[in-house]
Amino acid sequence: YIMFYIGYTDLNTGRIFIANSKDGINWNRVDNGMKPIISPTLNSFDSEACYKPSVVYDDTNRRWLLYYNGRTATNEYIGLAIYNDKELIK
Repeated sequence: YIMFYIGYTDLNTGRIFIANSKDGINWNRVDNGMKPIISPTLNSFDSEACYKPSVVYDDTNRRWLLYYNGRTATNEYIGLAIYNDKELIK
C-alpha cells in the first residue's frame, strides 16, 4: 500500500509526503517523514501550500501522476507532478 498525505509547517504552509505499508495497518514514512515529495516553490503558483494530493498510477508507462492543489494568497491552482516507479517507491 502507498499513502500520499499532507503535513503542515504552520496553518498556511502545506507539503505532500509519502508512506508505504505491507499490510495497510503498519505504515513507514518515506525518509522518516522528514523530506516531502512536493513543497511550495518560491514565486510560483504553489508558493504557499501544496495539498489535497490525488494520485493515479499509469501502468503503461510505469509512472505516478500526482495532482495537487497549489495555493498563493487566495488563488488556488492544480499542479501535476510525474514520477517513475524508482523515484517514489524505494
